[in-house]
Amino acid sequence: MRLAAHYYVEFETLGKKPTQLEFRSLSEDDVLTFSIVNLKPESGLFVACLGDGIDYGNFIINVDAQGRATVQAHEHRGFFVDGLTVETAIKALKYWLPLQVRTPEIQWMGQ
Repeated sequence: MRLAAHYYVEFETLGKKPTQLEFRSLSEDDVLTFSIVNLKPESGLFVACLGDGIDYGNFIINVDAQGRATVQAHEHRGFFVDGLTVETAIKALKYWLPLQVRTPEIQWMGQ
């Protein structure tokens, strides 16, 4: 993780009020654990890496009713991939968390 940075997380499940969390002192593993436990069909996760007034990037996972995930990575420019499994989306999040870069294992498309 970047020095003096922290994670801001929003999580939403269809029909429920969104949850907002700030992981200021928790590790990347805590964000991953939260994601693994909570990402289910018809849910969405937004993760921002923030620090010293800088938005280092955002990572968004939306899971449809069939359990397929759409992932977006915003690093001064947006990229996305559609039709992933939730497990693959979480692996992409794990790769992104330390320095906010996209995993090369996925074929990303520019927005």
